[in-house]
Amino acid sequence: MPPMFSDAINALFDFYQLVVAWWGHLSLVTRILAALVASGLAVYLATRTEQSGLSMLLFFSAFGFFAYVVAMGFSFM
Repeated sequence: MPPMFSDAINALFDFYQLVVAWWGHLSLVTRILAALVASGLAVYLATRTEQSGLSMLLFFSAFGFFAYVVAMGFSFM
């Protein structure tokens, strides 16, 4: 594999680790609000899309974000 591709893959992996680290340092309220906003945006985009596969993917991702919010709420109690 050319070095350019391996460097790009390594950069994406480093970016992913950075995002996960930043997400872990956010407060619980901020994470819950961000997940609720992402869930609402996914539902909105799913109702606006014309393709059934994409709308199904967006609805399932909205369900996943909402499940994350519920799980975070239970862990907070």
